[in-house]
Amino acid sequence: MRVGRGHYSLTLLTIGTCIYAHAQLPEAILAKAKEGNPDAQFAVGDFYTISPNYSQAMAIEWFRKAANQGYIKAQVRLVHLLSSGSGALMNFKEAFSWAEKAAAQDDTDGIYWLGYCYGSGVAVKQDPKKALAYFRVAASRGNPKYQYDLAEDLLNGEEVLPDPIEAYKWYKLAAEQKHPDAMVMAAVCMLGGKVTEKNVKGAIQLFDQGVALGSKIANRYQPAFDSARKASTTN
Repeated sequence: MRVGRGHYSLTLLTIGTCIYAHAQLPEAILAKAKEGNPDAQFAVGDFYTISPNYSQAMAIEWFRKAANQGYIKAQVRLVHLLSSGSGALMNFKEAFSWAEKAAAQDDTDGIYWLGYCYGSGVAVKQDPKKALAYFRVAASRGNPKYQYDLAEDLLNGEEVLPDPIEAYKWYKLAAEQKHPDAMVMAAVCMLGGKVTEKNVKGAIQLFDQGVALGSKIANRYQPAFDSARKASTTN
């Protein structure tokens, strides 16, 4: 097993499922974690982030133990916890360091979070262009969430000048992977016809699919699609 890639062994994955089902930390997992097993250390850290016994401090402690052994998933989780946690636990410098380490191992999540650090100025001078470059790399690996996030940045000009045409490209790629909000935004572009060929019927169909899959942003565009639907049935 390549520890750096942060994969669970089958045994630990099975035990980990039991942890979350019963909201208890099995002694076997804790014992392995204390012995230095990075899979177990990650499992313990994960337990403290999602169980009723939530403890950000304990999660950081155990993720850090695994991360120090090159466990990429733990390094990535530390970036998030250390850059967005409670005041006493926030450590931007360390968060940036872990993002660099994960990205240096060509991990897609690490690359994304390094972009986040440059985009948000986490322990480094804010550099929108560099942030966007990292976001593009992460999105190009096929993660629909990262594709959607990049499209949002490009549409709204959060990192650089707005580029609606490229934004649509990434919305479409994420939509093809059934990302609900990306489906809605790709449909919006198709309905407007400014950055791609106008296709009212296709836009309505795609919008409805995004709604069915639980899009969180569909409500803001519902009136426009209701009007388009009404117009298409009367013509």
